[in-house]
Amino acid sequence: MKLVFLVYDSRSGSTLLSREIAAQFPDVYVSPEIRFDALFGRDAGWWKHAADGRVLRLLEAGRIPEKLGLARDELRRRSSGARGVRPLIEDLIICAAARDGRGPPDVAVIKSGRHLRAARRILADIPDARFLYVVRDPRAAIASKLMTERPYVPGQKMAWAGVGAAALQWCWYGRLARRLSKSSPLLALKYESLLKDSAGTSEAVAQFLGSRRGSGGARYRVPDAERAIHQRAIADGIDASRASAWRAELSPGDQAVIESVCGREMRRWGYKTDGSLHPIRAAALVARAFAVSVARIAREAATRVGGSR
Repeated sequence: MKLVFLVYDSRSGSTLLSREIAAQFPDVYVSPEIRFDALFGRDAGWWKHAADGRVLRLLEAGRIPEKLGLARDELRRRSSGARGVRPLIEDLIICAAARDGRGPPDVAVIKSGRHLRAARRILADIPDARFLYVVRDPRAAIASKLMTERPYVPGQKMAWAGVGAAALQWCWYGRLARRLSKSSPLLALKYESLLKDSAGTSEAVAQFLGSRRGSGGARYRVPDAERAIHQRAIADGIDASRASAWRAELSPGDQAVIESVCGREMRRWGYKTDGSLHPIRAAALVARAFAVSVARIAREAATRVGGSR
């Protein structure tokens, strides 16, 4: 089974891309957003003790049972006999595909933005791993994060740490993807290109995956808890207006912060900045945004520490 890791910063169009791949490639299974990063980089001695429940606990912490629709007893049995991360992933993907009435796929696309951070460990365990990176204009991605509630943390927005922290993360992910492309097969896709030329994007994906497009693909399944934040992506059709919707959704101040922090990385990915604010005014907004982010991160850290006692 060919393993391909779909990586991204949040709100970058990964669910829309997943929907299109699942529908157009019958031999490809596309997973919901699932994280295996805690399992990469473990040595053989660690895996010898999988029967003590350590693997199961990590899978449950990542909500993998409910996201893949697997019963806990079945997951316990399969995880306790696991002897490595690759055979475990392949086994779980085969089980999930069977649950959907499908046979073992030739290609599995594993969807998780966090796997970009674990790319080195992934390649150490799975040397032939491939990566799909979907990138979106940071002004659009962050505008969406500022409005969207986290599905598993009610009341908290996805950009909970503020626009400054969100801008830094977008830059970080962009740099990680560019660095990864030098050592591993990586196809970078722009969200805006998917909206403008879905056929061309699908052809690029077909060549990268080594798969043929055809009928008989699957409907991409989104976990119930995440359906609210992916309503546009899982609806039929492609809404090309989303490429520029950020202009009505993002405040001028937040735009200035994002362009000031992300400008160089944006240009590397082909995005143009407006730069309409005076540099001194923009610098003051950036300083204020970073102060807000630091305060929110400190408050969140204190809350977590207090909750763990």
